[in-house]
This record gives sequence, structure tokens and C-alpha cells, in this order.
Amino acid sequence: CDIKKIELLIPGEAQMEKGGGKSTILVNDKPLEINRFTNDIVTNSIRAMVNSLKTEDNVKTIDIEISDIENSNVVDSQITLKTNGHPVEINDFSSGILKETIFAAINTLKIDEEINNLKIKVEE
Repeated sequence: CDIKKIELLIPGEAQMEKGGGKSTILVNDKPLEINRFTNDIVTNSIRAMVNSLKTEDNVKTIDIEISDIENSNVVDSQITLKTNGHPVEINDFSSGILKETIFAAINTLKIDEEINNLKIKVEE
């Protein structure tokens, strides 16, 4: 049996369009060029995490900034989250998951310098 593709369908959840949306990533205030596959992974992952926070309905834009990263350690870093330009309050547990997950994903892209801050904008 040769499996070519596996899809996970979650009943009752809105389906994200394949290739829908765009992520802009800044590492240390410099744009990071990413291909379509990486864009889709980052876009869909961030959308899913933010959707789980139960923010406002009909989110068109997501802005995340992780600052004060020292020695690849995000534990004491700061995170801000905005949806549709409005700040979103997040508790320590959620901010920890967001920081760790987003930093780990971007860090795997083989950045040539130490990451001190990340800014990601996801647009529909």
C-alpha cells in the first residue's frame, strides 16, 4: 500500500483553504524570505493556535511579536498578540506555548544569526 496523502478533517471546524493567506516574518527586524510551503505551514499553524484562544470572530490579521530573546531561550522573552489590530490578553500558559512553538518553528529555518526578536504577520 503506497500512501500518497493523509488529511485530517475535524468535524465542525472551518476548513482552511490550501495556500490561503500570507505570512510575513521579520527576524531581528529583517525580512525572512520563505517559500510557499513554509508560508502555508506558518500561516496555518499560527491561525490554529490563535483560533484556540477564542479571540474575536472573523480574524483577518494576526500580529505576533516575541522580543527580548536571549541565547535562544524564550522563557523570559515578551510576547504581544494582536488580531485585526486589537491587542489580545493571553495568560502565562498560552504565551509560553505560543513563544516556544513559534520560536522552534522559525529557528528550524536555519537562520544565520542569533534570533533576538521575531515579528510575524498573518493575513487572510
